[in-house]
Amino acid sequence: MDLYYTNYKSNSEFFDIDDFIAHCGGVLGSVYQQEYQRERAEARSEKRDEVITFDPNILLIQELEVKAEDGEMWADLKCPVMSFPFDQQGIGLQEIMALGPRNGVHFERTTFAAKYQLDYIPTSRIIWFYLMGDKIMLINKTATRLKKIRALTVPSVNSDKLLVPDGIVEYVITTAAMTIKQAAQGTIVKKAADSNTNRTLETEIDLSSLKK
Repeated sequence: MDLYYTNYKSNSEFFDIDDFIAHCGGVLGSVYQQEYQRERAEARSEKRDEVITFDPNILLIQELEVKAEDGEMWADLKCPVMSFPFDQQGIGLQEIMALGPRNGVHFERTTFAAKYQLDYIPTSRIIWFYLMGDKIMLINKTATRLKKIRALTVPSVNSDKLLVPDGIVEYVITTAAMTIKQAAQGTIVKKAADSNTNRTLETEIDLSSLKK
């Protein structure tokens, strides 16, 4: 908002802080959607069947306490993760690392539909995980009592508290301010990463009078 107004906001100004937060969310969502579409198109062209990954520099790091009760183990996300079309792997949750204790444990991804198969797996060094709403569900096949994890996530842009990864904070703020400024001037701002050009601005000129 400071970047847009370059001064203190007066009571007569139209845009307030909620407008700028919403636009920052839109820019952040566009960054992740474009990256997802690019990676998915590349994987399909190469016929690769694997989890789509994002650059770690644009991910949000969450350090979470692990809870256990009634035979279940989970960690509550501080910030919900973003969902993507055609995604069945919960890629909004990218990676998990053990913070304490570590003991050489290894994390493997599974899904809610496939977790029943893990009932037949013996004790190993693997902790399986899958995403369920705002929780990371953990299926511990090790002898380690996990207490804390670090999760790399794609943050949801619909969260009440929008959290932007450090690596793209400046880009998100600058782009959001520019988008609002151009919208206020009646400029159509192009966000899609394709080969189509911006639409030509419409005016009140009678175009027929310009034809020969």
